[in-house]
Amino acid sequence: MKKIALFDFDKTITQEHSIGSLLKFIFKNHPLHALPFVLRLVFSLVHSLLAGDYRHLKNSVLSYYDLLTPEEKDIFLHQVMPKKYYKDALEELSRRKKEGYTLFLVSASMEAYLVPLGRDLGFDYILGTRFIDGKIRGLNHAKEEKVRRLKALFDKEKIPYSQATTVAYSDSYKDDKPMLDLAQERFLINSPVHAPGYQNLTWK
Repeated sequence: MKKIALFDFDKTITQEHSIGSLLKFIFKNHPLHALPFVLRLVFSLVHSLLAGDYRHLKNSVLSYYDLLTPEEKDIFLHQVMPKKYYKDALEELSRRKKEGYTLFLVSASMEAYLVPLGRDLGFDYILGTRFIDGKIRGLNHAKEEKVRRLKALFDKEKIPYSQATTVAYSDSYKDDKPMLDLAQERFLINSPVHAPGYQNLTWK
C-alpha cells in the first residue's frame, strides 16, 4: 500500500487563515474596495449563517481575488504567504517526503490560490474548494466532503489506500475528524482538544 500523508492548510501549515491574509493584501493594494467589500461581506455572512452554507461568502471573496493583477497575485503567492508558514510544518513536510509519503493538501481554501501554493510546498495532490466562472462548483470542501473527494481521487488515480499506512494533520478536531479518521496516525496541531487516538503537536 502507498504511504499517504494528509495535511489541512489553514492554521495547520499556516499561522493564520489564508483568506484573512488574502483580504488584508487586497485592501492594502486596493483600499477603495474596502468599504464596498465590508458591506457585501456582512450580507454574505448573514446569508451564509442563515442558510448554513458558506458558498455565498466564498463567492464574494473570490470576486475580490480577481481584482488582483497577475503581478499582485505573484507577490501574494510567493512573498506574502511563505512568511505565514510554520517552520515546523515545513520540516514535517520535508521529513514525510523523504520517508516516501505521497503528500495530499486537503483544504476548504479556494483552489485559485491553494493549488499554486501547494505546488510550491511540494504536494503531490491538492484538493480545495473549486470555482467555475466565479462561483463554487459543488459543495464547500470541508468535513465529510473532504473524505468524499479524497476517496474519489484515490479511485480515479488508482491510489492504493490503507488506513495503516496513512498519517493526517489538522488544527481542528471538530472540522477535520472525518479526514483524520482515515489515518492510523492522527495529529492535532496547536489544538486545545486532547482526544484518544490523537497526538498533539505544537508547531511554531
